[in-house]
Amino acid sequence: MNLSGPALVAGTGLFCSGLAAGLTLSYPAIINKLFQPPSSGPIAQRLAIWNKGYEAGKASIPLTAIGAAVSYLVGAYKFPLVGELSQQAAIGAGVLHLGIIPFTLLFIKPVNDILIAHRERTESKSSEKGSSTPNSGTEVKINRLLDRWVFLHNCRVVMTCAAFAVGLGNVLGVFV
Repeated sequence: MNLSGPALVAGTGLFCSGLAAGLTLSYPAIINKLFQPPSSGPIAQRLAIWNKGYEAGKASIPLTAIGAAVSYLVGAYKFPLVGELSQQAAIGAGVLHLGIIPFTLLFIKPVNDILIAHRERTESKSSEKGSSTPNSGTEVKINRLLDRWVFLHNCRVVMTCAAFAVGLGNVLGVFV
């Protein structure tokens, strides 16, 4: 099967866009339940689970978002023949995907940095004493940080899913 330029660019954009949306959406669907009730586990365990998701997201989300954005923007630039509305939708989907990077750096990274510091402190106390039991003030602070992170991440999920929806609607409108 030989795909033409527009179909190949659109397919690549949709694949990367869907992957980015799926990855960002899967994390809150699986992990956030642990953050809701305070009795959902010790702080060290919740921070370790958060950190696994953080590391996985850090390794995959920027690449898939950039891949989707580049595909959408190349499609809008190289194949504008399908119409102005379609070109604007492709640009919009690309910009939405790229938008998660500055959003993450401006709003989520400061929370990530504090959570990482707490996780490292908790791990070092755990290895020194055999158990880690932060005081109640620290637990409250960490719970608030996790709640803030969940809220900000859910904003990022909305941006990524909106980009995928715009891209999918655009491709279906052009090729169907």
